[in-house]
Amino acid sequence: MSKLIAQKNNLKYSKNLIKKYKKFDKNRRNHLLSIKDLKQKVIEEQVINKFKSTPVEVALKPYAKNIKYSSLKSNGMKYLYDLKDFTQRYLMRFEGIGPKSAPKIIYARDRAFKDIRRSHRLSFKPHKLTKLESKFLSKVAFIVENKQNFKFIDTFKETELKKIKILYRSIKTRNNIFLKIFFGKSNLEKSNALNAELERTLNEKNVSNISYLIEIFSRPYEISERKISEVFSDNASKFYAEIDTLSDDNVELYTGIPKDLLKKIKGIELETKHLKSSLRQYQYFGAQFAIQQGKTIIGDEMGLGKTVQSIAVLTHLKALGKTKFLVEVPTSVLYNWKYEIEKHSDLNPIIFHGRDIKSKISQWENSGGVGIITYQTLVSNVDFLDKRIDALIIDEAHFIKNPKAQRTMASEELIKKSDLIIFLTGTPLENKVEEFVQLISYVDNPLSKKLKNTSVLSSPELFKNEIVSRYLRRNRIEVLQELPDIDQIEQWVELDSSQELDYINALRQENFMLMRRIAWIAGDPEKSPKLLRLKDLHLEAIDNNRKMIVFSYFRDVIDIIHKEFKDYIYGPIIGSMSSQRRQEVLQEFGSAPNGSIILSQIEAGGVGLNIQTANTVVICEPQLKPSTELQAISRVYRMGQTKDVIVYRLLTTEGVDKYLLERLKSKQYVFENYAKESILNQQYNDGESERKNLEKDFIKIETNRLKLS
Repeated sequence: MSKLIAQKNNLKYSKNLIKKYKKFDKNRRNHLLSIKDLKQKVIEEQVINKFKSTPVEVALKPYAKNIKYSSLKSNGMKYLYDLKDFTQRYLMRFEGIGPKSAPKIIYARDRAFKDIRRSHRLSFKPHKLTKLESKFLSKVAFIVENKQNFKFIDTFKETELKKIKILYRSIKTRNNIFLKIFFGKSNLEKSNALNAELERTLNEKNVSNISYLIEIFSRPYEISERKISEVFSDNASKFYAEIDTLSDDNVELYTGIPKDLLKKIKGIELETKHLKSSLRQYQYFGAQFAIQQGKTIIGDEMGLGKTVQSIAVLTHLKALGKTKFLVEVPTSVLYNWKYEIEKHSDLNPIIFHGRDIKSKISQWENSGGVGIITYQTLVSNVDFLDKRIDALIIDEAHFIKNPKAQRTMASEELIKKSDLIIFLTGTPLENKVEEFVQLISYVDNPLSKKLKNTSVLSSPELFKNEIVSRYLRRNRIEVLQELPDIDQIEQWVELDSSQELDYINALRQENFMLMRRIAWIAGDPEKSPKLLRLKDLHLEAIDNNRKMIVFSYFRDVIDIIHKEFKDYIYGPIIGSMSSQRRQEVLQEFGSAPNGSIILSQIEAGGVGLNIQTANTVVICEPQLKPSTELQAISRVYRMGQTKDVIVYRLLTTEGVDKYLLERLKSKQYVFENYAKESILNQQYNDGESERKNLEKDFIKIETNRLKLS
């Protein structure tokens, strides 16, 4: 009898516990839904407040010129919000606003409204929170403060609660009158055994603690709004991270990944103490994926930060005590990797290039760090890299698609010695399936053999399902909460020894313009480091269905590029080209295939053209005036552009490029104004005298740096 009573009590407790969890789960989901609803209301409130606090002159000036702001202000229209309900006809009732200025004002107002709303990001001033913001942050605070408790409950759901449910159902089934009559003693013994197991589970300390938490969180979530400003001030980064996490915008991160694998990936807690930069949510997931799976291919669309995801993996391993990392790269991105590692982490990059390679490798093997080696250098030095490697990153991994190539065989030797491997490639697998299968063979040979099955190759969906454990690709439109209107990416290359000598000779001659284009024209132009990098960018543009526009100030640079890419070039657009022929070129380019290039002198094509069909911009050398680059970019990034724009700047690691880039960065300009020609010349009207002073100052700086007499 006592056993029956105990069983009855255990079943009752289990039933209540299961009900409590259901109530908790429903309450948590409702809480998250309310947060999302409040988030949209807060965004709208902040946008309206932005309208109310932006002076009308500041708001409209980027979009229109020759507006009499004194007339607007004298009629009570001091802020952008004051214009919200006015029509063009109604505006003309006010003194000083006529039929010419009214359309400009309405156009500028609408553009300002649209751009402010589109570019708005949630931000909070802790001691100036509105009632709605306080309510929203209070709900978020509950999630932030109880993150660990919710984690305990989620773990409990997948372990003890799952077991309790199984035992509960099994005992209930055993208590069926039919089983009691026909299976008698054996059924009773089994029922008692199940009850004993259930009782042991219910008596575990963890279960009683979790049961208490579930009961607390089954009631409506509340937290004091009075202390929210203080709580938010102390944990702002956690709040913003949680707000990002609570959105639905990350659902595409996990498309197609099996639930059991997804659980393992998301279970990785990324160690970020050696990481300087914050990761977007999809980047964090990419790092988790690489760590969990050990040998992976990250094929994100260009511009999504494959490099920083890889660096995040290395910083995680460093925090766990790992020290020896190696990055294998094409020569054209060697120094780019060095800059990226220094920018995003406190890891020590060591370039295995040039002189004393063997001593640098020895230093790396003894002290650790991130060794960076080119494919070409690896071929002749692979035997010296004879120790275990904690992590190997192979950039532009399609370089090893040919198994018979020397660099492929050398890379295979490194792969065998590496504990964790990441291949980076921006080439979508759908474009070159056979090459992709070859890459898979290096990270998962059994899988590659399976992929060679004709039935798998004939079905893209089946193929993707098979590779989901090794390959991660995200497109920009899928993972970015709000598409960035424009991305700037610096591409650093190094002059070779002969080009360095030519650079010094140009400096001795004080030939500033020659110094600016040494990386293109010195030595063998076909081996120019900038040209090699441009080739890589062009291949990636083809693979990602993008069109390019390439700008250079110099005619001889234009000629070199035209010769190399003549089958893809439209133009070139140069100063002597008639306006009619320019329009013909643009029309031809509009219907041209992806991978096509408009080539243009930046002074000739940087003004007066609309090229929305291109969405990758390459600037071959830094310009002397920010306005020159801004105007050139605005040919692509302007009204009517529906695709995100990527701007690449080709730069040399030392010398004139670095100096000019620092100078350009010192100018305060905002991408919002790229398409607003009305203010460009006013804002950056650098005259001839300033250009001469710039050249003089730079030559003096370089002479001192290189210690030339």
